Amino acid sequence: MWEGNKMKYTTWYLIIAVVLLVLSAVFYMLQIHIFHKEEETFFLMLQDLSFVPINVLLVTLIIDRLLKRREKQNLLNKMNMVIGVFFNDIGIELIKICDGFIENIEEINRGLQVSQGWNDRDFNEITKNFSIKPTRFILNNENLTVLKDFLGKKILISPIGLKEKLDSGSIYF
Repeated sequence: MWEGNKMKYTTWYLIIAVVLLVLSAVFYMLQIHIFHKEEETFFLMLQDLSFVPINVLLVTLIIDRLLKRREKQNLLNKMNMVIGVFFNDIGIELIKICDGFIENIEEINRGLQVSQGWNDRDFNEITKNFSIKPTRFILNNENLTVLKDFLGKKILISPIGLKEKLDSGSIYF
């Protein structure tokens, strides 16, 4: 399928290039026919050709920069949509479930109590000074069962055969 589209694109590109070259030759011939000054026409043609690399460079740089900026903005918009869908659908609830896995979660939560009055300085300070690391994860049957049930409900994983699905690589977490 891609080969056919690539072939159509290449054919269209070549047709446009040939048409533009023929059109340029027609205009030069018309200029020679009307003004009868072949030397001046060729002189001006060489002058025009000498500026083509500069024009190509400027146009390429500007268009490339604009396309990269648009592509980056589109990527950021898509990432924001994916993150929004994740947190809207399962993210917040999954984080709450994972709280039960961290032994010192109360200590971590105390360091991250954000209020309405926070400003940029407060956020920067907590980022610099926050050094509490989870020291132990609590993995017991109760926690894992809650997590498995939640994931099974949200992403439609059947508890029967879950291990086989994970082992086969058909489901990724």
